[in-house]
Amino acid sequence: MEKISYSHTDISKKILLLLTSLYVCFDLASDLLLYDLAKVTTNLVINSSAFCYTFTYFINDIITELFGIRDGKFTVWLGIFCDWVFIWLVVAIISLPSPTNFEPSGCYHIVLDPMIRISLVEVPGIVIGRFINIYFLARTKVLLNSRFFWLRSILSSCLGAVVHTILVDFFVWVGITSFSTIISIIFLNSLINIAAILLLSWAPFLIVYFIKNKLGIDEFDYKEKFNPFKL
Repeated sequence: MEKISYSHTDISKKILLLLTSLYVCFDLASDLLLYDLAKVTTNLVINSSAFCYTFTYFINDIITELFGIRDGKFTVWLGIFCDWVFIWLVVAIISLPSPTNFEPSGCYHIVLDPMIRISLVEVPGIVIGRFINIYFLARTKVLLNSRFFWLRSILSSCLGAVVHTILVDFFVWVGITSFSTIISIIFLNSLINIAAILLLSWAPFLIVYFIKNKLGIDEFDYKEKFNPFKL
């Protein structure tokens, strides 16, 4: 009996570690691509980070649903911490002197220097958007007794993603491009995020369904405090 309990705990920790690592990977990728624009059609240009960003919400939904809001909150703060470490480490290193005839050095600065601005302005959007997402998901899980995860995940992810997009895109692009362009970027990115959430919502549902039924991992937050700063 003790061996079974240990094995179950060990698998749970590995699943949580894998999900957290994937969250950080997608989060860093979305930061790196934030100032890149992708031309979808002749008249449609979107932010390239939209192709990575949606997955961070899916992963955070899975973590919160399976392991509880405490691990969901920890993942959000861990992502912010890793963003800061990555951005400031990379910018500091590329600022070291390089050979004058080494042209790629300037390319690094063009791509990575704007990430300093990102690290400063994205935190409010991340905190508000992510915690709206996991708060809604965890609360409705208790109210609905863990049922309808697919619907709760879609609603919470859409709500959090739209709030995040509005805050982050506005502060990231203000002073760089026109206000009308910012509104267009926010609107299109919100639509892209919602469309991606609706299109790919089957993926987190299948993962959660499998883990709940095969491993019995299903944490409820009956007494957990929803203070985002209390881990």
